[in-house]
Amino acid sequence: MLGQNDNDQEEQVSQSLSDSSAGQQLPKSQADIYVMPEKFHPGKKNSSDNKMLMIAISVFLLVLVVVGGYFGYEQYKSANSQKVAVDQNPVVTQSDVTNQEPAIVTSTDTSLPEVTSTEASTTVTSTDSGLATTTATSTGNVVVDANMPPATTADADNDGLTDSEEGVIGARFDNPDSDGDSHPDGTEITNGYDPLSKGRLVDASFVQKITSNFSSDNFQTLSIKGWNFNNITSAKQIIITTNTGEIIRISVLANPDKISATNWYLLKNPGASLSQLRPVAAGNLVGVFAPNGLSAYISDESNGKIYSFEYILGTDNIFRYPALFAMMVRNFQLVSVATAQGASAQSTLKPATSTQSSKIVPTSTIENPAEQNNDATSTNPVS
Repeated sequence: MLGQNDNDQEEQVSQSLSDSSAGQQLPKSQADIYVMPEKFHPGKKNSSDNKMLMIAISVFLLVLVVVGGYFGYEQYKSANSQKVAVDQNPVVTQSDVTNQEPAIVTSTDTSLPEVTSTEASTTVTSTDSGLATTTATSTGNVVVDANMPPATTADADNDGLTDSEEGVIGARFDNPDSDGDSHPDGTEITNGYDPLSKGRLVDASFVQKITSNFSSDNFQTLSIKGWNFNNITSAKQIIITTNTGEIIRISVLANPDKISATNWYLLKNPGASLSQLRPVAAGNLVGVFAPNGLSAYISDESNGKIYSFEYILGTDNIFRYPALFAMMVRNFQLVSVATAQGASAQSTLKPATSTQSSKIVPTSTIENPAEQNNDATSTNPVS
């Protein structure tokens, strides 16, 4: 009985405790559950940082590519701009050739001293180098800038001929149109007409034909009466001496590659550029003037020859006869050996006088001298 009562008492106590626990609420601090904000959640924070890092890296790489591409392009353009494009065999047609004189610098000094020279005291050094800078020994050495035209004597009437040239041919210093045909004297000489009359330049009273007398590669051109010239057959050169001591040398040079005068000059003068050269026509041949106007080169590609014209200044470095020098180049033509042998090797004619006739010839219609027959007499000057 006693044991049974003890068990009943234990069950009642347990039931009482259970009921008491069921009816009693836990403290509030034990019932609430706190959740950490998302911005402090470790997983979320790491993911956001990774995305920002990837975006920053992508932007940096994009900027790097753009900047690199820009500088690469600029370097490419700079490299290309430094290249000198020279065609291995450019074609120069007659329409590409201008009849203008090489650019010259005019001096206002009209009181330049005249220099008297004789052939016996004049020595010309020939190197056949084709270089625009020429050294001559008359009374000393003269070296000129290959790219800078030298000073000339004055052109008082602004007709394209220096006063020295007008004195040599007998034109007027104070009148740009000596024969009164409305065309400047220099323009007429450039286009093959006599500035003193209505005739052609080849028939003018102040010019003479000079012809080489070599075993081959002969040529003919116009010179000024009174200017001495010598054939140097061993060197295939003609040496012309002006009445004021300057020298004009015409030489036959080898052109084994049969290239144009333009390419030949650029190969001989690597510092020169194509834009500095002035094309010139000589009959059916073409060539170029050097930048300083003191030399010109005509190419006979079929025969592998270059004909070189060099104007060698006197000791005063004055370019007295630029238009007459260009006249020689433009009137150059090849001739056969038979023609050369039949021509006079030297001229003994006297120079033209400086007396100018006052006769004025009326203006007439202009014609192209190239279209006229060589045996016909022209009555119309050219513009």
